[in-house]
Amino acid sequence: MPSAECETCAGVGTLETTCEVCEGVGTVVDECQTCRGTGCDPIEMHKDCSVCDGGGVVNDGCVACRGSGQVTVFCETCEGSGQA
Repeated sequence: MPSAECETCAGVGTLETTCEVCEGVGTVVDECQTCRGTGCDPIEMHKDCSVCDGGGVVNDGCVACRGSGQVTVFCETCEGSGQA
């Protein structure tokens, strides 16, 4: 007699959930590494930083979810087996 499917993951063993790092947006705001958040060009201080356009921050793709906003996690109910 075959085992029943897990109701939580529908027998797949994994679930798609919102990425906790970027909160589902797919990007994260980081301090600009070129100007170290000052917004000024590191060589010519009277100019805006060319990387962040003077804002001091940059939007980067989230590494945890690869920019999708979703991550795949093992189902805790069936411990990834897909069976009830």
